[in-house]
Amino acid sequence: MYVNVHAIILRSERVGEKDKRLSIYTREQGRLMALARGVNRPGARLAAATEPAVESRFRLWHGEHQPFARITGGAVESSFPNLRSQWVRMSTAQFLCEWMDRLTALGQPQPEKYELLRRALSALEKGDRLLIRLAFLVQFLEKAGYSVGEEILGSSGYERLRETVALLKAFDFSPDASFPELAESAPMLEDRFLKFVAPLLDRPLKTLVHERSLTSYRTQKRS
Repeated sequence: MYVNVHAIILRSERVGEKDKRLSIYTREQGRLMALARGVNRPGARLAAATEPAVESRFRLWHGEHQPFARITGGAVESSFPNLRSQWVRMSTAQFLCEWMDRLTALGQPQPEKYELLRRALSALEKGDRLLIRLAFLVQFLEKAGYSVGEEILGSSGYERLRETVALLKAFDFSPDASFPELAESAPMLEDRFLKFVAPLLDRPLKTLVHERSLTSYRTQKRS
């Protein structure tokens, strides 16, 4: 059957010379695997709509209750262009997309997760990258049914971190917001979130490994 969906591209990989296999998160159907034929051809109409961290409208063909689809048409809804002008923002966008890709099941729609990712990518174009990143992780875990309490934060420094988490839960992804105090606790918080989800992953998050390697390289180059 044919369906129309709003989708954010989480992951894209080449299939042969002309096609792409995508992992997309849709507002209507949840996460799906989708085949986009011919989009690697020069001048292909759907090329831009199938890039990671882009929001698109697609017409899909897929069987009822099946998490695999074929893209038959579509267009870009929002490319979040400012992300692509700064590598640190784009690397964070890719990290959020991979987190969504690796930690959501196929074919289980949760429109609130779609909206969370869309708002995070939009705010990331000019907002506080660290604040947006951590607020996304906290709110994602809450929407996934995990209470971000002592089980995740640990008992050491729990009271101080709990206050920070409360602010992150309430964050509305306003691009003009700032939270200077976050810089001190951010590395500890993200490390605890990553350790908590590690048993759910069969391998490390690729975007995080690349981001840390690039940061290390740039730091060494400056010194």
